[in-house]
Amino acid sequence: FFKPKTAYEISACLVGSEMCIRDRVYTATCAKKRSDGVQRVALKVMDLEHINTEIADISKEVQMMRMCHHSNVLCCHASFVSKSELFLVTPLMEKGSCLRIMRVAKRQGRGEGLAEQWLGYVLFEILSGLGYLHDNGHIHRDIKAANVLVTDALRCKLFARDAR
Repeated sequence: FFKPKTAYEISACLVGSEMCIRDRVYTATCAKKRSDGVQRVALKVMDLEHINTEIADISKEVQMMRMCHHSNVLCCHASFVSKSELFLVTPLMEKGSCLRIMRVAKRQGRGEGLAEQWLGYVLFEILSGLGYLHDNGHIHRDIKAANVLVTDALRCKLFARDAR
């Protein structure tokens, strides 16, 4: 029986809460040294008892994420089920989504949206990832700011969970 709390040391909840039925995302550190050198990851936890999507569709989406190997598409390092929860282990996207970045900027009085120069960069990165998906026969059905994730190094990755 797999115990995610022993395989990953969970640091903080980034999205959702323990009381929330929806998906939760945590920062975590791998308990064992991974062969690819990655130690800090994101753990997305989905409660399978409270989802609106068919399990077969989720399985296809996870499989597609595990097969993605492009610098601008979020990959899935591993996935596993424990009790009624699906865990997705992905790279840690420290800055969060473009939607989060825009909301923080607006709260800080920096206006709405993104500066034109930054927007051009984000579009270039995301179109590169989208081209990869299309070249491999996938269609992303939910392109939006919430699905564009940003690293500390300001690299943008498309969260392709809803690609088919």
